[in-house]
Amino acid sequence: MIRVKVGKTRAFLPEPKSILLTQYIDWLEWVDENQPSWWNDISADDDDKPFIDKLNQKQKLQLFDFCAKELAFWSDLGHKEWRKAELSELFGTWAWFRSHFNYEHVEDWNCLEIDGKVYYLPQKFMSESTLEDYAEANAYEESLADALDGQYLALFGIAAIILRLKDKETGRLESYDDYDVDWRTAHFKDHLTAVQAHQIAFFLQRLSNTLQKDTQIYSMAQTLAQLKQDTRS
Repeated sequence: MIRVKVGKTRAFLPEPKSILLTQYIDWLEWVDENQPSWWNDISADDDDKPFIDKLNQKQKLQLFDFCAKELAFWSDLGHKEWRKAELSELFGTWAWFRSHFNYEHVEDWNCLEIDGKVYYLPQKFMSESTLEDYAEANAYEESLADALDGQYLALFGIAAIILRLKDKETGRLESYDDYDVDWRTAHFKDHLTAVQAHQIAFFLQRLSNTLQKDTQIYSMAQTLAQLKQDTRS
């Protein structure tokens, strides 16, 4: 947890790298419901002026109230307590915390640790050369279709399909029939973080650049990238 001061009161915010993907998706849905209606129009402006300098007084008031609500969403303090903070302190804390969601691609990344176990990304992808490969590809395509339809919880299924454990003795990665995909999907739902989900997205993006004919992989990367919407504002 991160401790911050709000006037004479102390508040606790979650460590951004520890935020679960489920929490991140909840936050995105919350933003959709609470973000001021003018937000996207201002964000889309090509002007180099700072975001806050583009707002009129009414919009600034709405922005500060939105900041208080969003910090209340993440912290142990309520909306009313955040409204008592000085404006510079309120906006500064909000902007600082939001900046942690500007996830960057990690070069040469091929694995991640989830609940104490290291899972690896595949070296080959959906070859469909055997019945097992065909089942793997079919499961991936079904989960992908759900994700592209806005059902973001399908992302856990995609992670469960492509991430594999490695045998410590042989160094061989699991194959699709070696584990229960449904169990692993539920397990990832409890443990997969937002930053890990973005690294998976970057991997799929990189793979799509190599395999340009695989438009579905590219679409998956684009869908996951949408999880970063508005965080750079």
